Amino acid sequence: MLTKCVLWMILRQKCECAQAEVSFSSIIYLGTHIILEKDLLPDDTGMILANTSDGRLVFVLPYNGYTLVGTTDDMQDVEDNPQVQAQDVEFLKSELKRIVGEDYDFEKNFKSSFAGLRPLCLEEPVSQEEYVEKVKSLKSKDLCRSHIVEVAKSGLVSLMGGKWTSYRIMGEE
Repeated sequence: MLTKCVLWMILRQKCECAQAEVSFSSIIYLGTHIILEKDLLPDDTGMILANTSDGRLVFVLPYNGYTLVGTTDDMQDVEDNPQVQAQDVEFLKSELKRIVGEDYDFEKNFKSSFAGLRPLCLEEPVSQEEYVEKVKSLKSKDLCRSHIVEVAKSGLVSLMGGKWTSYRIMGEE
C-alpha cells in the first residue's frame, strides 16, 4: 500500500509539472524494522545507536509490549509493497549484538519484520539535473531528518520529510 508521503509526491509532481515549476527536494528511502520480544529493554527506555558500522542511526524502542528496532536503509523506487531485505535484518542484528552480546537468541526472540518508505529531504530544493547528480553520492545519513514546508505557485502546500514525533509541530507550521 502506498503511504501518504508517497501519494503526496505523486500529487505534487503532477501539480507542479503542469505549471513548469518543478523542484526536487526529497528522496525516498526504505526503512527496515524488526520486532523482538520485550526483554531487550525496560518498558520506559529507548535508545539510539549512533556509532554503527556504516554511520546510520539505529533506534531501539518499546512498542506495544515488544521491542522495535529499525533504521532507514537504502534509496528506493516508489512501490506498492516494499519488502524487507535479509541483509538489512542482518545489519540490525549485528549492530544489536554489540550491545546485547553474541549470546542473545535472535531466532527465539524474533517476532516479525516490516519495511516502509520514508521521504528524506534535501536541505534545499534543486533542479532535476542537479537532483540526478546529487542522489548518486548521497547516503541516508547525509539527508535532513527535519521537515520542509513549501508553497507552490499553484497554492499546493507540500509538507516534506519529518517524522512521527514531530507531526504536531509540522501541522502547526
